[in-house]
Amino acid sequence: MMIDKSTQQALWIAGTIAGVSMLTYYLFRNPKKPIAKKEVSQIPTEPEFIPKPKIPKTTRLQKIKPDIKKVQAEEHHIFPLQKGSSGKEVERLQIWLLRNHGWKGTVTGTYDTQTETLVKKSLKRDTVDQLTYEKHKMEIPIHQQIQL
Repeated sequence: MMIDKSTQQALWIAGTIAGVSMLTYYLFRNPKKPIAKKEVSQIPTEPEFIPKPKIPKTTRLQKIKPDIKKVQAEEHHIFPLQKGSSGKEVERLQIWLLRNHGWKGTVTGTYDTQTETLVKKSLKRDTVDQLTYEKHKMEIPIHQQIQL
């Protein structure tokens, strides 16, 4: 079946226009619902009342009590991790040793002799300072360390 040249050109132009039209539609369509325009009768003539938020008043004589837990946390220095240290950082250190250096102990969260021995063996140090802790990304939980 042979189609004459003028019919081929017409089909080519029609197909091009249809393709460009569909492409334009998909690129410029707005997936959000359009905001309904208010009718003239619905437009308020006076501004709506918006209450101001209530702010508690303080006097100069009132003393602000510091958060005791925050102060204790700031006073308590975690690093360097050494024998006798305990807490979440030591637990993360033990998990890091377990995953990367074959630690055979139980994760207790206490820097004991077994932890000290493996730290000396793997990191060649007696204590773990904050720079080493962050360098080896020990602060990142295990589920965030797994690369897919």
